[in-house]
Amino acid sequence: MKFDQKVTAKLLKLWVHGDIPAIEFGIISNGSFHKLAAANPPDQDKIDVREIELTFPSITADQFVIRLGERRQGILYLGEIELWGKQ
Repeated sequence: MKFDQKVTAKLLKLWVHGDIPAIEFGIISNGSFHKLAAANPPDQDKIDVREIELTFPSITADQFVIRLGERRQGILYLGEIELWGKQ
């Protein structure tokens, strides 16, 4: 996610379905990735859509990155992404 100007964020919400991998979230600073939060793959049970929240200390940046690990099998559906904070 790249913004035209710097924004302050503190929460990432994802709504996902399918084979959910490990997730890392961070910023790009000076050309390098800096991890802010991570989530391990949840148990793969029969839940239709999962809401995953990653919280982190408030940070101001103009470029944020979501990294998805390797899926075990199957397809991952990413229904919605929300980045919460303030302008």
